[in-house]
Amino acid sequence: MKQSLRSLLPAVLATFVIFGCKPKAADQPLTPADEATAMQEADVFGTIEIPNIERIYVSPLEEIGKHKLTVIDFWASWCGPCRRVMPYVKQLYEQYQPQGLGIIGISLDEDEHAWKQAIDEMELPWMQLSELQGWDNTYVHLYNIDHIPYTILVDQQGKVIAAGMNIGEVYEYVSAYFGSEEK
Repeated sequence: MKQSLRSLLPAVLATFVIFGCKPKAADQPLTPADEATAMQEADVFGTIEIPNIERIYVSPLEEIGKHKLTVIDFWASWCGPCRRVMPYVKQLYEQYQPQGLGIIGISLDEDEHAWKQAIDEMELPWMQLSELQGWDNTYVHLYNIDHIPYTILVDQQGKVIAAGMNIGEVYEYVSAYFGSEEK
């Protein structure tokens, strides 16, 4: 299966570059300097509590602390590119979760039923969070996120390591990260 992931990545990545989901009234695209500034302003990811799938407010930082490396995956049930990339995210999780990889999904859904149904259909085993406010999400504003799927990688303390990587770049980073650890 690993071979099929790598052979399909170029086609999948092209889809996201061309067809990523954006808010209806998208602002100006972020420059790398804007993105870096946003990351510096929020030194530790996950300190603001938002609701989980049971609608209980939780701190993402508590979950982040359980893993050596965590991928924060911004997505929505209505976002075609988000749903198409999810099998690759699941494969990444299955491959590296035993070594300490965590994933937290933060959905930009507004429809609770559609959000929960998508989680069930795609069988997503990691923590899922959503304020059910679409683009008016706390973390979307904090990190100036202007499209989904969108990823942020954080270390065990919640320090942002990288942001805005596509699934191929995330896969390469995670592979190198866990491949370079002493066994």
